[in-house]
Amino acid sequence: MARPIVLSNGELHVGINKYGLVHDFYYPYVGLENHVAGKSLRHKVGIWINGELSWLDEDAGWTFTFHYPHRALIGHTIAKNERLGVLLEFDDFVDSGMSAFLRNIHVVNLFNETREIRLFMHQAFAIGDSRSNTDTAQYLPENEAILQYRGRRAFVTSGWTDKDKQGFDQYTVGLFGIEGHEGSFRDADDGELSFGNVEHGRVDSVLRFKLTINAHSSARVHYWIAAGTSMREALYIHKQIKEEGLLKRLHKTADWWHEWIIPAEVAAAKIDPEHQESFLKSAMIIKSQIDKRGAVIASTDTTMLNYSRDAYAYCWPRDGAFVLWPLIRMCYVDEPRRFFEFCRRGLHPQGYLMHKYRAYRALGSSWHPYIHDGKYALPIQDVETAIVLFVLRQYY
Repeated sequence: MARPIVLSNGELHVGINKYGLVHDFYYPYVGLENHVAGKSLRHKVGIWINGELSWLDEDAGWTFTFHYPHRALIGHTIAKNERLGVLLEFDDFVDSGMSAFLRNIHVVNLFNETREIRLFMHQAFAIGDSRSNTDTAQYLPENEAILQYRGRRAFVTSGWTDKDKQGFDQYTVGLFGIEGHEGSFRDADDGELSFGNVEHGRVDSVLRFKLTINAHSSARVHYWIAAGTSMREALYIHKQIKEEGLLKRLHKTADWWHEWIIPAEVAAAKIDPEHQESFLKSAMIIKSQIDKRGAVIASTDTTMLNYSRDAYAYCWPRDGAFVLWPLIRMCYVDEPRRFFEFCRRGLHPQGYLMHKYRAYRALGSSWHPYIHDGKYALPIQDVETAIVLFVLRQYY
């Protein structure tokens, strides 16, 4: 798992890269569709201070640390720039109860003077894992949010400052990757945004939060992306976050994970204490790769797309069974039950499982031919069926 942070609720799955940026954004299945599958789609984070703009993935002055400190799939990222005198702390999570990605961003002024610090949050999607230029982005004044959508996929982005609930003070939407446009994030170079209200094609957006922070003090920004299969659904989730507040959703998500991890904690208590935290983290990472409808995804990391023709966002029945075997031994019931149901529904009428599947049970790509040495043979690996049957027996 190359991503330092992965977050999931079995429907929305987010991968954070080595710069603390959104690198993978899967919805509505874990492993399908990845709406940010491309180098130009990283959701950039920028800091403007003293007339200078610094993007976390472009300025070599930033250092990063990552961990999961809460025994929950809540990532903690620290980005520090000594030269600029700024530290950013991100508590990132995918909500356990609804499809939303949320970031509690702690902006710390390390210098001995009051300073204005502007935080820029950039969003770029190729919605539906598509390269067709048919997405739309627009500002919604009644909702104080940016909507980006295509077809049955909609993403609503917003946020506010923690203390006074003041939203972003500037925004823009625009184009990237077509017609000579590098991206709307370039609009932030002078610290100001141009209030672009709508665009269609390959579209992106940027929000600005302006903070005045005293010497050796800090401020917080609450930021979120609500995902839905319609504009109405995404806006409903956006409204829920505004009404309840990010911190309440954070605590609910932590409570959910604390409940889920109990069987793993019982098992971890039997091993050497120095390995217990790694054991529990591994259990949560396994859970993050499991779609709520049963598919166990080999990997949601799309880095290998830079070098080959395909990624590993598929469910191999054999590998899924191996992954679930330790969960079964820890007395987890729901995840393996859904996986076996996934396999049952994907079973060939003649009684075997195919090479691999997509998260919604469609056949995945394959390199197995129907002709071997001039003779007909099934394009399968027999262990894909055999191991599932073996682990099913362990389950019962």
